[in-house]
Amino acid sequence: MVPWGRCKPAGLSDSEPFHTLWRFVGANWLSGSQINDMLELLRYKVNTVPESMQNTPEAGTYWTAPDLRWIRDLAKDVVQSRSALITSGHLGPITDEPHWVAIVFDMTQPNGVLRYGDSFGGEIPGELVAACRWWLNQHTTVKLELAGLPIVHQEDGHSCGILVDNAQQDFVDLSVPLLETAKFMDARLEVFNKICVRALEQLEIERALAIAEDEDSDDRPFPGPPARVTGAKRPKGHPDAPTPNPSPQKHRIFKRQADDAVPAPAQPLFATHSSTFAPGPTVDVFGPGRLFLGPEDDAPVPPQSQSQMTTDANSTCVASDVESLPDDLPSLQNISDSEDDVSDDERDNSDTESMPNLEVDNTDDDAVLAHSHRAHAAPSHARPVSPPKQPSKRAAAGKGKITGYWKVETAEEKAVRLEKEAREYAERAEEARQREMEEKRKQMVRDRERGNERMRRHRERLREAKIADGWIPGKNRVSRAAHALSSPQTHFDATLEARRACRPRRDL
Repeated sequence: MVPWGRCKPAGLSDSEPFHTLWRFVGANWLSGSQINDMLELLRYKVNTVPESMQNTPEAGTYWTAPDLRWIRDLAKDVVQSRSALITSGHLGPITDEPHWVAIVFDMTQPNGVLRYGDSFGGEIPGELVAACRWWLNQHTTVKLELAGLPIVHQEDGHSCGILVDNAQQDFVDLSVPLLETAKFMDARLEVFNKICVRALEQLEIERALAIAEDEDSDDRPFPGPPARVTGAKRPKGHPDAPTPNPSPQKHRIFKRQADDAVPAPAQPLFATHSSTFAPGPTVDVFGPGRLFLGPEDDAPVPPQSQSQMTTDANSTCVASDVESLPDDLPSLQNISDSEDDVSDDERDNSDTESMPNLEVDNTDDDAVLAHSHRAHAAPSHARPVSPPKQPSKRAAAGKGKITGYWKVETAEEKAVRLEKEAREYAERAEEARQREMEEKRKQMVRDRERGNERMRRHRERLREAKIADGWIPGKNRVSRAAHALSSPQTHFDATLEARRACRPRRDL
């Protein structure tokens, strides 16, 4: 019996609860979790059936990836090992329709082939073709050719996932026929049964491993992880959204509409157009009406000092403040990358040592000091003015364009890079083979040691059994001399010598 309230084990795609498999038992559109479960069943079949392991390499699980490194390593393995990548694609981000299609990157052919199967009979979108070709062209110079993948035509709006799985099964195993229109529901129930059987087998394996690890276990049932609480609702446009209207002609476009049509409240005025701050009427930031904050509505209001608009030295000055500055200040100079790393003292010393006869004009410094004295002598009610912002190093140096992060790669550079990747792949394969041979050698040594240990224990048990039967070690043992005299060859030699001694000698 399937534990309906528990999470799926590690043998499947994710840890969603078992009750999410309800989409298989009716005319429902399959979500990404169910598509991944069917891909896991296909991978399990490839890895367990000997005929499939000889003809078909292991494929990926799904078309999404958490990081670019995984995508890059996957492309290298597919290209260098001349294998096939079987996956499923969702056309929602491209066509705004929740529809599953079958995609196969077949690199076993001399020229790479991109096989595409759409149960509605549509052609592969140009955006998807461009993305697939760009992805593999980063690792090979072979241009992908387009080809169709045999798939059954869909006549409803919810069987695309089952038909995609059937097309992938037919590509891996030619003995699996394409479905008939009247057997769509039977195929759903068959997939549901396979997933449940696979999950129960994995749970039994986990239970056996847990019992084996605990020698004092009294064979209690394996406590499974608690079921994860998931909401039944999904946002519109999500692959796990509720079943849409089963009509293939209707374009199911999901767009979120704004429910909030209330205009934004009036914003407060934080500064005046004069150089000094003059208090004015208090502005209500939150607009008219009372603001309900929940259980703390009766809390005391903040003091008036906090509700008034105040400014500090770190506040940004307004345009009138900048206009009121004197014009006798020196102009700002751009700071280059090389000058930014040198301190003022070192720069002054280096200038003095390199140009000893240079006359320095301090008029600008006098102007700065005069302006500083005027600023300190200003009345206390005047607003402090923050200095203008210095230009950043990136802006001063003319850098920061987005095109600066891209590099144009020539055909020769690409050929060199691909050759380097192929050499690295071959080296990694050789290292893996050497590690495998070393592991086999170590395993043979361990097996031989275990065999010798078993033989030693067997001999000890035989010796203990003979001692228990009354045998005394060292007694009733025939000596080597007696054993030599009692041997047939020794007896024959002694008889021959006696006959020779009794024979009369002839005098010549």
